Amino acid sequence: MGLAYIDTDVSAKKDYVYFITALEAPITTGDFTAVQTEAATIFLAPTGLKGSVGDKTATLYWNRDEKMYSSFIVERGEGVSGSFAQINTNPLLFAASTGANEEPMSFTDSLKNNSTLYVYRVRGTTPFGMLSVPSDTIQLKGKPGPLVFLMSVNTVEEITPGSLTVAWTFPTALQSQMLGFDVYRSDKVDGTFSKINTVLISVSQRTFVDSHPLPANYYMVKIRDQNGYEYQTFPFLGQPKDNTPPGRPQILTGVCDASGIITLTWAKNAEADILGYRVFISSSDVGDFAQISGTWINDTIYKYQVEINTLSEKMFFRIKALDLHQNQSVMSAPQLILRPDIIPPAAPVIKTAEASTAGVYFAWDLSPSSDVVSYYLDRKMVGTPQWVAITTFTASAPILSYTDAGASGRKQYEYRLVAVDDADLKSSSKVVKIKPVDNGLRSAIQNFSAQFSTITKAITLQWDYTNDPDLIGFEIFRAIQDSTRQRSFAFVTIPPPVPAPTGTGISTVLTGNQWHCSYTDTDLNFNLKQLITFLVPANSSATTNYSVPTPTPPSSGTTNTFTVPTPNNMAGQSTSKPTKIYYWVMAKHADGGYSPVGGGLGVGLQ
Repeated sequence: MGLAYIDTDVSAKKDYVYFITALEAPITTGDFTAVQTEAATIFLAPTGLKGSVGDKTATLYWNRDEKMYSSFIVERGEGVSGSFAQINTNPLLFAASTGANEEPMSFTDSLKNNSTLYVYRVRGTTPFGMLSVPSDTIQLKGKPGPLVFLMSVNTVEEITPGSLTVAWTFPTALQSQMLGFDVYRSDKVDGTFSKINTVLISVSQRTFVDSHPLPANYYMVKIRDQNGYEYQTFPFLGQPKDNTPPGRPQILTGVCDASGIITLTWAKNAEADILGYRVFISSSDVGDFAQISGTWINDTIYKYQVEINTLSEKMFFRIKALDLHQNQSVMSAPQLILRPDIIPPAAPVIKTAEASTAGVYFAWDLSPSSDVVSYYLDRKMVGTPQWVAITTFTASAPILSYTDAGASGRKQYEYRLVAVDDADLKSSSKVVKIKPVDNGLRSAIQNFSAQFSTITKAITLQWDYTNDPDLIGFEIFRAIQDSTRQRSFAFVTIPPPVPAPTGTGISTVLTGNQWHCSYTDTDLNFNLKQLITFLVPANSSATTNYSVPTPTPPSSGTTNTFTVPTPNNMAGQSTSKPTKIYYWVMAKHADGGYSPVGGGLGVGLQ
């Protein structure tokens, strides 16, 4: 390919510079190389030569040194003084597999017999065909292949209490080619086997006594021949006699998560021959327990998936220990585990809802669910979002009826009874919509007072009243001298006209949610209008607060004579006892409701 050239016309101790030019090209390439001929280049010998032998075969291994050599040759000589000759016909090239950058070179040689000593060495070849110096030598001799025969452990018996005797078979004809037996033991069939005999066992011996066996023993017998080949039996299980069951296991923890996965943990038994544990489940701590573990468990933790969409919350678990002789322990104490409660309790039922002037009466049936811990009765006005609990009680101290006396007769309400279980899950009865009976009575007059001014010769009345959207005003009643002769006298409008008529003596101020009202009675000359008699309505609830209070008798004092300028049928021309005027106030509402009549204040005119 024109990619190499050998220059034989050079002299020693000279420097030569070479350029390469393509044929018929006017100029050279831009690269060059310089060579000094002071001494010939020596290529290092291949390294790492080693070998292994088989039956009439020898395999060589060495480092491939691919940065220096592109191929190798193998040379062999017979005996330590034999001359070396190349034994590979073609150059040995390295064919790397994927990711095998550290693999060595290898070469396998066929030998004519196993008795001749062969000496090997290798030399590297550069891409220009130049050979390296030879590597170190290695001496190899073939050896016969492994023997073919049957050897096995037949029995492991407890002939002497506490000891196990291992017996095996081996062909007697091959004893002369063997060095001796070794016995190996492990506690697992796939575990690590350790030699238990201290000295090599004679080739004529076929038994071995293990004086200190484990609870479970897997025995394996090995033998080595004169050529270094090793042979072994299959593992064989042997156990000392044991009728003692393991101790009772103890469950440490048991929990169930939100997805229904049970996690059990328990303390490891102290016995050395524990094979594992089995897990059992029941819905009752005194019921029959069913095994849920498919086989024995050699750990101290177990996970199990349970159904959580069920009303039964309680589960009981027990475990049982099992030893290598299949002896079973007593079951552990039952471990209670609760399923996560995702099912709310059965809803209570409101079976009676009756409205009266005293409030709304309810009667109900409680939830039949056993895990309910408390109840509460909710109320809200129709059209509003917020529920308010008006009474609560526990399942241990239940109530079966309730009267809501705090509801307003002018509003419509919704009610529901809610049951709460021990997982804080709630169920509500059907919502009941009902309106209490309105008896027409409204809030009472507050802070009613009266005062006579000797300067203005007028009586000023003052009172407070809770603001109400239906409030239209206050009716004032008056009686002269006799508190039983009660008549309607004046009406104060809420809100009053703006501005108020001159001389009316009416003053009203709304402060927050409270009306403060003032009325001045200047009609003390008794020029009264003809008004119909006002009758106080009967008190349906028999509460004295809703009826006209009994007037307070006049206090004793100096007798004054008062002359009425314009006599009328409500007072005489004169009197020989103190003159007194009585006042009452009642709030009136647009829907026909009214407050209890408040007052009965007597004001003496001095």
